[in-house]
Amino acid sequence: MNKARKNQIGLSGDMALLGEFWQVLTENLARKHGTGPVHSLSEITMLAERFPDQIQIVCGTHQDQVVAGVLLFITATCIHTQYIAANDIGYQFSALDAVFDFCITKAVSDGKRWLDFGICNEQAGKVLNEGLYKFKTEFGGGGTVHEFFEIPLTGEENVD
Repeated sequence: MNKARKNQIGLSGDMALLGEFWQVLTENLARKHGTGPVHSLSEITMLAERFPDQIQIVCGTHQDQVVAGVLLFITATCIHTQYIAANDIGYQFSALDAVFDFCITKAVSDGKRWLDFGICNEQAGKVLNEGLYKFKTEFGGGGTVHEFFEIPLTGEENVD
């Protein structure tokens, strides 16, 4: 946080910055993983317009440019980080530290039970991405195992 403050990282929740954040996200995923976001900018824009209270953004800015950010999916009990990204300046100035400090404070003040940093696994949950897990635990998070069950919905189910 000291580095973010020293470098005057600002914070904004203005959805007008979504396009700038999406550019940072797209470049970050291409550079680090050779991939892109699952959703397109137009899909996220449409979803955010339809669900403005449930889809929000927090951007870290430097000299009026988005250098980091997170897209949040919000429920009654949880703030879920759907997309997280920073560019080189954002990493250099620890902009994500400021963004997550804000998100954690928001989750507490909004009475949320969870701030969900998202999954840290690959290959359908069979392999832990240790680098991603370490990155997320540095913000104070920890791991939770999710169990998945399959319930057949064919045949004669009792609906009473």
